[in-house]
Amino acid sequence: MAKPVTYGKKPFSLKAEHDDADISDPSLYGQLAALQSTTSATSLSASALPSATRTLSPTTEVSTSTSATVSLSAMATPVASAITYPSTSISKVYQHWADGDAARATAPEWNNNILSDGKSDYFEGEVVPHVYFYKASNNTPLVNGQSYSFNVTYNHYQANTNAGGFVYMTSPNASRNTSSFAGGDAQADSSFTNGGGMQGSFYTVNANITAVSGVSYLGSAGSSLDGKVTVTFTYTGPTTTSGGAEIQYGLLIAAPGDVADQGKGMTDGANAWTGGSLQTTVDIGGSGATSIQLAPSAIIVGEISGMKFSDVDGNGVRDADGADNTLGTADDEVGLANWKIFLDKDNDGLWDEGEDFAMTDANGQYVLSVIPDADRSDIDNDPYIVREVQQTGWQQTTANPTPILITRLDPKEMNVDFGNMQLQPSLNIVKEASVDGAYADYAGEVIHYTIAVENTGNQTLTGVTVTDPFISDLQLVADAASSDGELDVGETWHYTASHTVTQAEIDAGVNIVNTATADSDQTGPDTDDASVPVLQAPALAIDKAITGVTGGNGNGSVDAVNDVIGYAVTVTNTGNQTLNQVTVNDPMTGLTISGVTLAPGASQTYQTSYTLTQNDLDTYGGGDGYIENTATADSLETASVSDTEAIELFVRSALSIDKRLVDITGGNNNTVADAVGDTLNYTVTVSNLGVLTLTNVSVVDPNSGLNITGVTLAPGESQVYTTSYVLTQADLDNNGQGDGYIDNIATADSDQTVPVSDNESTALLRTVGLGIEKNVTSVAGGNNNLFADAAGEVIQYTIRVYNAGSVTLTGVTVTDELTGLSENVPDLAPGASATYNTSYTLLQADLDNNGGGDGRLDNTSVADSDQTSAVSDSESVQLLAVPILYVNKSFLNVTGGNGNDLADAVGDQLNYQIVLANPGNVTLTDVSVTESLTGLNDTGMTLAPNAVQVYNVSYTLTQTDLDNNGGGDGTIDNSVIADSAQTLASSDTESVPVLSSIGIAFDKDFVGVSGGNENALADFAGDVLNYSFTVTNIGSVTLTNVSVVDDLTGLSETLASLAPGVTQTYTSSYTLLQSDLDTDGDGNRQVENYATADSDQTGPLLDFEGVTVIYDAQIDLTKYVSVDGGSTWDDANTLTGPTLSASAGLNPLFKYTALNNGTVTLQDVTLTDPAYDLNGSDAGTHWSWGDLAPGVTAELIFEAPFMLGQNSGDATVVATALSPVLDIDNAYYLGV
Repeated sequence: MAKPVTYGKKPFSLKAEHDDADISDPSLYGQLAALQSTTSATSLSASALPSATRTLSPTTEVSTSTSATVSLSAMATPVASAITYPSTSISKVYQHWADGDAARATAPEWNNNILSDGKSDYFEGEVVPHVYFYKASNNTPLVNGQSYSFNVTYNHYQANTNAGGFVYMTSPNASRNTSSFAGGDAQADSSFTNGGGMQGSFYTVNANITAVSGVSYLGSAGSSLDGKVTVTFTYTGPTTTSGGAEIQYGLLIAAPGDVADQGKGMTDGANAWTGGSLQTTVDIGGSGATSIQLAPSAIIVGEISGMKFSDVDGNGVRDADGADNTLGTADDEVGLANWKIFLDKDNDGLWDEGEDFAMTDANGQYVLSVIPDADRSDIDNDPYIVREVQQTGWQQTTANPTPILITRLDPKEMNVDFGNMQLQPSLNIVKEASVDGAYADYAGEVIHYTIAVENTGNQTLTGVTVTDPFISDLQLVADAASSDGELDVGETWHYTASHTVTQAEIDAGVNIVNTATADSDQTGPDTDDASVPVLQAPALAIDKAITGVTGGNGNGSVDAVNDVIGYAVTVTNTGNQTLNQVTVNDPMTGLTISGVTLAPGASQTYQTSYTLTQNDLDTYGGGDGYIENTATADSLETASVSDTEAIELFVRSALSIDKRLVDITGGNNNTVADAVGDTLNYTVTVSNLGVLTLTNVSVVDPNSGLNITGVTLAPGESQVYTTSYVLTQADLDNNGQGDGYIDNIATADSDQTVPVSDNESTALLRTVGLGIEKNVTSVAGGNNNLFADAAGEVIQYTIRVYNAGSVTLTGVTVTDELTGLSENVPDLAPGASATYNTSYTLLQADLDNNGGGDGRLDNTSVADSDQTSAVSDSESVQLLAVPILYVNKSFLNVTGGNGNDLADAVGDQLNYQIVLANPGNVTLTDVSVTESLTGLNDTGMTLAPNAVQVYNVSYTLTQTDLDNNGGGDGTIDNSVIADSAQTLASSDTESVPVLSSIGIAFDKDFVGVSGGNENALADFAGDVLNYSFTVTNIGSVTLTNVSVVDDLTGLSETLASLAPGVTQTYTSSYTLLQSDLDTDGDGNRQVENYATADSDQTGPLLDFEGVTVIYDAQIDLTKYVSVDGGSTWDDANTLTGPTLSASAGLNPLFKYTALNNGTVTLQDVTLTDPAYDLNGSDAGTHWSWGDLAPGVTAELIFEAPFMLGQNSGDATVVATALSPVLDIDNAYYLGV
């Protein structure tokens, strides 16, 4: 029968159409019947149960830190008010839960008598729910808010059987979900002062537990013990004489070891209790005791047991008498003691602290105490995973046991055996070498190595290493054999490596030998070596080269005595062997080198030189025109080698002349050629630049009169001559023949050369200039205050004209239009000048028009001549006419608006005062005052000197002022402008700070889930997650370009503007994807959604909303059988199933269907049936369906061999989700 596997705390069967169980199934009837009575209750789960390794001491009070920790959830939907019980409804005030017996068709119920095996099936280690109804009476009413208490006494330990009874009090729903007891829905009650007597929570109606005492153990050491706990509560129901308070709790049935050792070794479980039932009693202050009993026969012992044996031949099967079939010999496969066998709760293959275990005894036997359901965190019955802890030097040879399902009809699983083989590791290494040409004949040549390592033992080797100190690039060849990192039995790994030959090895000339070593975690090292011969080939080369010509005349050519010819002599080892005692000799230069060592390819360069003699020049290098030089090199290992280098001689004759201007003297003594009589002084230098003496050398300069002859010049010798030329008026007149220069050429000649010349040009400097200078000398008359401020005042001027050049000027004129001056000068010699005095009388019109408008009286004089352009000079006299207009604006205060005296709100009134005055000495006409902000505009006024006019104005603040922050500078700027016919406009500005606030609020809300599977939960691909987005302007400034963006939903909205205080709401949605469910919301268990609001005036504002994803991973396996070749299929979950006769000649067919009845994609869906190899000829015995999408059914039809008798077998499907999911189903058939 296929039972849906559930994830999390959900009802037992989520989808009835996928559950092929019926109420008559004996293995689950008790569970189903119990669940049917609580279909509306929330399921409960125990996160941990007692194991054989836990102990509790009767002399130590139990606290909440013990190992039996129970996680709790509500037993039923909470009720809003207290319950008033009718006086006749409760007669048996103390009862426990009879969970029913499927085999005897008894239903689950509350029971006040002995729980026998006909009424209940509890395992050791499970919790029996109890309920006590504290009932009111006329004599002892229950008063709301008053405190009450009662005692619970339970059998804890039986000395004669060394058996545990009840371990401690705990939550009532740790192992069973009960139905309502007295009509009320009991609620979890866990907030109380706990002295250690309670290891969980109560469930109560009309009661609030306030205190629980510690456990008092009644009885002496070594005798039987009873535990006693006092419970105190406050009555919370209505005061009554007929109702009561309901208190539920549980008692844990002892499994082996749960009760502490009482001096007789590990205690047994409660099933071993004899001489009567386990009894619990409730009394109030020692009176009115009521007892109920649990029969030991109703307690089931759950067990998984087997043997740990030494599998000598490693075949995975125990051969008790070994290969020789004789007991008592060395090859017997005997039990192994002190091995840890454990229940692998997290299925990680490793024993973790807190996982139950047992150690094998001297015969290799072990026993583990278990109860149904290995994982009580969910509602289904999970199988146990049994594993062993490996020991060093051993290898497990048997397959790990398949998951073991414990039920009330099948509580024991025995012969769960483990076999291990003791390991005998061994390995062998073989190394080989190869090199091009079979010899190592140069440094840098690479020798290649191959290394093979074989596992010659019976154990897979790990940590295999190969080392060879001689080489550095050892590499394992990647192949199928080495891919798993383990060297299997009979397997060989291959390595490659190389070694680069060194010069020392070539020089030594002996074979290159190196050794490799292989090792592993399981073996000792093994070694092998390889050898390569060495071939030597010595060789020496010499190269002589000219590096340059220095010294001598320094021209870089071989053409003068003392020229130094530089040589570089380079010797190179061109062989493969180091050369010793290398010598280098060059007799001509005197170079002698010895004792040099050269490595192959190495070079050594030596510098040497030869100095040219006069004889070399005279003989023209011995007659062939070259200087020839030979160098020789030798070494101990080679014959000598030589090289010769020749360089050509250059013999030449050369004459040079150089003429230079030294200075200019005389004349006007200004050292420039600009006046008659200036003397230009020269030097003329002739030089012999060749290597031959020059004769009959001559030097001629016609312009200066220089004429030298009959001179002899040795090579490198020079002769200097001085001469001069006097500047004439003609030179200045014709501007140096028209080009502006005095040109002077000198020429030299000799018997051995051709003539050579040099020219020196000197620039002529001529100046022509006319200047004029005008000044005011005084202001007199009028009001005699020395200022030009009254009509009739006389302004006196002096005018000087002068020749600023070196040429006499003719036709000179001087004019002054304002004063009427007009003079002529016939000629004006260089440096000469003429001075004139003139005046002007100030007119009233000059003051009226303010000197033509610029406030000055401007006067210009002009001079001219035949040789120059006209020149002028102006003089301005300031006029003092002083009309003045004064304006001043003041900010007074802020009134109106929001009344806070600040300019921060629409409607605020800014108040100003403006003062207008004439502080000058001129009556002002056409006076105007304007102010655009407040609207003030007063024109056409006349303002007498010292007159004053006052204005009071105001301006009301607008939303625009706040939005643009006072135009951008944060102030309201207000300017007043005053003007008149006599003055320039004057202004005054007053700035008042604007206090504006900018703010945006953004709220994103999850509205709900629609569409999809219409269950309003985010648990199905296609569910639509709906959101709302609200943006609000919380400032005083209008926000513009307000944007709301949500990338997940695709929302992108822009609002042109949002006024202060205004709110805008948008909606958007996101459709849930299958990938959201498969990844459990990317591992966060929710769809995370970020939205952003922004505007021109604010920064971005982010809001996050997370919607919880309901992760539901389930799989439903159904196994069918067909005995008619597949025509019909039978889900044969009960004995005997369909009958198949051998005479039919047919094999049974099995059909396996796996339905993904959850909401997430299941991965690696794998089917196993221990009875069959479902994979046929392929590796492994399981069948893989791969991934399975929600709602999809996978199917496999398998033909099994016919077998006589009753045939059955549990098939298991396992899939990977965030946690593994599993389902089991079987199918019976009878072979006859």
